[in-house]
Amino acid sequence: MDLDAVSARGHRNVYEGMRTLGGLRLLASFDFTPSCDVASYVPGTTDYAANTRTFTVTDFDASILSFPTGATNMALTLGVLHFDFELNVYELTQSIPNYITTSFTDHTFSLQAPAPSLPSKAVPLLGVKFYQEVGGQFVVMRGKKAVGLEIISIGG
Repeated sequence: MDLDAVSARGHRNVYEGMRTLGGLRLLASFDFTPSCDVASYVPGTTDYAANTRTFTVTDFDASILSFPTGATNMALTLGVLHFDFELNVYELTQSIPNYITTSFTDHTFSLQAPAPSLPSKAVPLLGVKFYQEVGGQFVVMRGKKAVGLEIISIGG
């Protein structure tokens, strides 16, 4: 797929491709973890406010979640990747994780990533990790469905 129609063959770059609608759509559709459908672990209504880097979930119902076998806890984290495609530099800011069990009762919660120091294209990502509590310690689960990452939207 040729999304850089400006540069000569052999000199094409991501920056020119990301300036196109096709490039943005391609990035938005990228599936980082095809075996872990992150959206399925956020039952409820979601909203991302780019100006405050805040991901809000309302009408959340933890009782319908299906954790991977052996998992006792789930952590949701908002990451915002600030990427300057022209200079090829980036910065990742992350919210504090929200830890959820199947007995979690809050129906609304928000995740907010800190402000970046790099003014650039923002790509918000939602991450999920499952943990098993063993002797009071939380151990990250392994497996295709135990860790996931998904682009929320392609913003400014």
